[in-house]
Amino acid sequence: QGFKVAMNILNNGRFGIGAAAGAMGRKVMASCAEHALTRTQFGDKLSSFGLIQDKMTTMAVNSYSTESIAYMTTGMIDRGDPSCEVEAACCKVYGSEKGFESINDAIQIFGGMGFMKDFPFERMMRDCRILSIFEGTNEILRLMIALSGLKAAGDRLKSLGKLAANPLSDPLALLHEAGTRVENKLRPQPVESVHPRLQKYGNKLRADTVAFGTAVELLLVKHGKDVIHEQLQLRRVADCAIDLYICTAVLARASRALEAGTRTAEHEAELTAHACAGASLRVRQHLKEMGGFSESHDARVASIAAAVFESGGCVAPHPLGV
Repeated sequence: QGFKVAMNILNNGRFGIGAAAGAMGRKVMASCAEHALTRTQFGDKLSSFGLIQDKMTTMAVNSYSTESIAYMTTGMIDRGDPSCEVEAACCKVYGSEKGFESINDAIQIFGGMGFMKDFPFERMMRDCRILSIFEGTNEILRLMIALSGLKAAGDRLKSLGKLAANPLSDPLALLHEAGTRVENKLRPQPVESVHPRLQKYGNKLRADTVAFGTAVELLLVKHGKDVIHEQLQLRRVADCAIDLYICTAVLARASRALEAGTRTAEHEAELTAHACAGASLRVRQHLKEMGGFSESHDARVASIAAAVFESGGCVAPHPLGV
């Protein structure tokens, strides 16, 4: 019972960081929008420049995504869900990193002024830096997210292995599993509760989720229990899980807004489309790397790091020989 209490405290703290980061993103965006609309450079307002628009769009999408996963996780906590530690960790990891990125972009938009104490960003940047460290470092939480998912997949594979070894013990269960896998590949069903305006992204989410599940199973088959030592692969698993959770949350939020016909529904649909498109690209890249395309990269990382540790610092000489 004490362990459950301790975990609930951690879950609340981690999800709270995500919620706070979303609120901070709103504040930073408002300051940046006001500055971009009033500051003139080269005869034009900053708001007219594509690179500034890109930064503002990224801030808006990141803030919307952070708020969405925090809200969805809040619902789980309010319902008394006993197993929302993965979702809470997703809130903390994503919110802390995207919050820091938003402040960094804000300083860039304000230029030299953003670095001065007359503006709040230099203080916000220092304060925000701790968010990726306390309540569990983001590196540890990524491992926790990945290993929690891998444990569930491992248990499922173990039960399937027993069925495959003795198919007569429960032939209906084996047939059902085989049929489900074939159907997911050949005839994927549309995601329910997604507004028709966003169904395209709901279908992407379903396809990415199925592909992710397959990649995780192959990773387990390849590495077995030694997968706990494959930290670069585990990071890819965690990042996929975070992106899939983001897509789920923003699709639910924007669909509700579209169904209710709210004033901002169309804008929320655009934010969701941008968030889901970007997340799908990242997931597909991670899945490609998990499938073996990253082996030379990961081996090179280990080799370079080993040389640096052995040398006690930079191995290559300075170009000036100093």
